[in-house]
Amino acid sequence: MLGSGIATVRDGKAKLDLTVTFERAGPRVLEVAIQSPEGDEIPENDKRFLTFHVARERIRVLHVAGRPTNDVRALRQWLKGDASVDLVAFFILRTPTDNPQAANDELALIPFPVDELFSEHLPSFDAVVLQDFDAQPYGMEKHLPALAKYVRAGGGLVMVGGPNSFVAGGYADTPLAEVLPVVLDGGRGATMADQARVVPAYSDEGRKAPLLGPLRALLGEELPEMPGANVLGDLRPGSTAVWVHPGRTTSRGAPMPLLALGEPGNGRSIALGLDGAWQLQFSELGARTSGRGYGALWDGLLGWLMRDPRYEPAQLELVGACVAGRPGELRVHAPH
Repeated sequence: MLGSGIATVRDGKAKLDLTVTFERAGPRVLEVAIQSPEGDEIPENDKRFLTFHVARERIRVLHVAGRPTNDVRALRQWLKGDASVDLVAFFILRTPTDNPQAANDELALIPFPVDELFSEHLPSFDAVVLQDFDAQPYGMEKHLPALAKYVRAGGGLVMVGGPNSFVAGGYADTPLAEVLPVVLDGGRGATMADQARVVPAYSDEGRKAPLLGPLRALLGEELPEMPGANVLGDLRPGSTAVWVHPGRTTSRGAPMPLLALGEPGNGRSIALGLDGAWQLQFSELGARTSGRGYGALWDGLLGWLMRDPRYEPAQLELVGACVAGRPGELRVHAPH
């Protein structure tokens, strides 16, 4: 129950103000009902359903990156340039064990406020982006259960690849790995990265996915060559790979995911096992579209994460009125 109260009837009318907070964006249906009075012969009329489209005025994003690489700079610049994004960003340039041989009040680089961010302020963010970030040196391992709980409760998570991400970042066999859309193999002898240059390939699902529609409208199926990939495992149940490796397979023989989407609990998560998406801006292919491919990719990813109706895989629309006891008509908009 989101709210309740007592309405006092005067002259046959009653007014009641209720404050209702929707925790998630997207289409929502709200049931409003009264307690049926004694002798009510038609109790079915004592409730109504109201539809709402819930949108965020601004999306609050936490972006944590291990070092200022080309890929990190490109994403941070894009996030800062989007007026709908309220960005809190950190480049991790020193660990707690580093000895700068200077007093703290003489340092320009402050320690990473990991405890404050992930214990006090985490619920205030709509999405968390971990990019090429190793959790172990910064005391973040103890916060991974809370971050996984945040995702399952409705938060958004993006893990972007690089030399310090996924298995290499120490995330295998952690609570956070369980909310990623792919399995992380952290066993002895596990391969962390494939350093061969790679051109991602669209999966069948990726060709139909609305979140990649704007990118495909710009480039068709053409994608730039990228400098290697993180080695990711099989998809978790219910997850989808929209980009796959053109030659590498998982332990079960499926094409290895490079860009995968999942919906753990009430939240959503994205695994991008590449650190070369910036090539959509700064490459011969990017030059042909003035770098717009990069923004098209991240518009779709962040929009899907925030449940923007434009990027949902299918939509339902009620045609006409909804009347109790009468058949209704629904129109389904499926991806092409």
